[in-house]
Amino acid sequence: MIKEEIHKIPLIRLIIPFIVGIVLKTKINTQINNYFLLALIFLVILFIVLNSIKKIRQKYFFAQFAGIYFYVLLFLSGVLIVDNKKIPDNIINYKNGFIIGTISEIPQDKNKSIKVIVEINNIFNGNVWQSSEGKAILYLEKNKKSQNINVSDRIIFSPDFNEIKNKNNPNEFDYKSYLMFHFISQQAFLKSNNWQKIDDNTNFSFSIFSQKIRKKLLSVYKRLNIKNDEYAVLSALTLGYKDKLSEEVKAWYSKSGAMHILAVSGLHVGIIYLILNSILFFMNRCKACIILKILLIILLLFTYAFITGLSASVLRASLMFSFVAIGSAFKRTTSIYNTLAASAFILLLINPYLIFDVGFQLSYLAVLSIVFFQPKIFELLHFKSLVPRKIWALISVSIAAQIGTFPLSIYYFHQFPLFFLLTNVIVIPITAIIIYLAVTLFAFSNISFISVYLSKALVFVLRLLNFSVKNIENLPHSTISNIYISKYDLIFIYIIIFILSVFIVNKKHKWFRLNLISVILFLGLLIFEKNETLINRKIIIYNIDRISAYNFIDQADNVLISDFNDKSNRNNLMFYIKNNWLSLGLKNEKIVDLKKLNSNYIFSNIITLDNRNIFIKDKYIDYYGKRLLILNNKNQLPKNNLSKLNLDFIIIANNIMPDIKQITDNYNFKTLIIDSSNSKKNATKIISQCKRLNIKCFNVAEKGAFIVDL
Repeated sequence: MIKEEIHKIPLIRLIIPFIVGIVLKTKINTQINNYFLLALIFLVILFIVLNSIKKIRQKYFFAQFAGIYFYVLLFLSGVLIVDNKKIPDNIINYKNGFIIGTISEIPQDKNKSIKVIVEINNIFNGNVWQSSEGKAILYLEKNKKSQNINVSDRIIFSPDFNEIKNKNNPNEFDYKSYLMFHFISQQAFLKSNNWQKIDDNTNFSFSIFSQKIRKKLLSVYKRLNIKNDEYAVLSALTLGYKDKLSEEVKAWYSKSGAMHILAVSGLHVGIIYLILNSILFFMNRCKACIILKILLIILLLFTYAFITGLSASVLRASLMFSFVAIGSAFKRTTSIYNTLAASAFILLLINPYLIFDVGFQLSYLAVLSIVFFQPKIFELLHFKSLVPRKIWALISVSIAAQIGTFPLSIYYFHQFPLFFLLTNVIVIPITAIIIYLAVTLFAFSNISFISVYLSKALVFVLRLLNFSVKNIENLPHSTISNIYISKYDLIFIYIIIFILSVFIVNKKHKWFRLNLISVILFLGLLIFEKNETLINRKIIIYNIDRISAYNFIDQADNVLISDFNDKSNRNNLMFYIKNNWLSLGLKNEKIVDLKKLNSNYIFSNIITLDNRNIFIKDKYIDYYGKRLLILNNKNQLPKNNLSKLNLDFIIIANNIMPDIKQITDNYNFKTLIIDSSNSKKNATKIISQCKRLNIKCFNVAEKGAFIVDL
């Protein structure tokens, strides 16, 4: 039975080797040479020749050979597509000259700058202009000139590019790879005299066109006085524009389980499809009209994809509903699994790096899970009345979607909303109303007396949505937070879900037994990982811009000494270190203010630390025999002592400029550490002194976190 089901979904089987090729080529980033291409061409020619010989074609083994051949071909195609989509070398290795680029996304207004994404068009290397591709992030000095920049504007600039690098803190988010997958490798800050607008880009670009249309539609909301949180949510929900969402609003939606509402995806496209199908009902009278209706629906679905930013989830949903429209119009049914595989294959041909996009992964897993589990869950309960049946349908869809996505959500976001069922039953109908109202508003935006009333209705419904989500988030124990699973845990959970799915279809006891074995092995893995956390003993000096952060980990005991000053600094601090704490099984941190590490506060610090293995006195720290000295005050620099103190590490902090010779005259130490609170200029001077004196030096800002395992 399983084999029969698999044979019905050939595209699923064929896309797997293609994805494997993409993943392996990305992880093993080696250059593909011409011999590889010649080998691929040879395989194609060999297959054509063998297939043309009747005696060979009729052999049983040839069918098996053909299957293996196509798997290999698709695997190699995945490898080649990644190699073909890499960022050009002249962007990565850019040094001096001028660049012409086009603003490709709506500029973002930051506190001290205007952030823009630029598509690189041409590079002047000192001799000739060369055409190029790729993107860069530019932070323009904030003034009237930069605030007037728009999508599709072409600018010429002379940047001092900085390669985008990770901080190299343990278990931190791989920001460099994330941007590389969006073809961005460089960033720069430009003062007003380092760039100039040339003109509007006259060359047609789908992505730039979509951004221009989206900006015009956003201006409709502003013109009709939709503002604050209502504007932020409406812009995200209908047009995929999330830049105005505050951290507070994001927290409401994330912790209540409604974050998917703010990411334009299959739900939104499905509602648009239903609207279009209902509006165009009169075109079902003749075959020619039906064909025209299909073309109109497909065109308008992709128009919606364009104006919402061409995200992977919207493109996937637009492709899928296009296939659904074609199939339903001609009374033909096709496997939804093949439809999903076909849409994924097309998207990955355009951008193979989408396979690493969290939204892409979650959207496909959600749809696959809904298609498989929802009918089976829905059949568990039966209702005669329409309203309970519709509510149960919504609940069954929510449960099915969570089965497929909860492992990945926990892996990436470390939380699980307990009231997701309540949230979805409330917010999905409201979301449908908002989309209907927004579409109607755009249609009548130039008729003032209609658009005014529509905008007021939209604001009312948006306030109802925000009120509902906020109150669900405020319910006691609405979210389980700080959950951590490793990638091995993630794989095991999906293996268990897969085997369970096979058992549901097959109903054979061997699959049930195999599922029990998988669960037992998974529990064993969790016990092993828990035991590993009980032997943690580390010193970590983190790399966080303009912040000193020293972590002393003693099994489950977690002491952080830092100098963050305000809420924004604390959020920045937690962004870089929270995931590491979760991976090590650390939950209750004890944070000590670095400014209070002196004799005046020694008693309060002892109470705060409550760890006999850490001894602190006037910025001298002894931890399991490892001795550290923190120098972060000019008045603290050593005087000539009669005898040298023995230390393991001296940490230079707070941008002081010490005399390294004076330090060596007073201390015996193994390594001088320059933490990330120092400026690049100051760090360079200290490193230069260390080289002259042959002193081992570690610059955290350059090399990443300094870690000592004890």
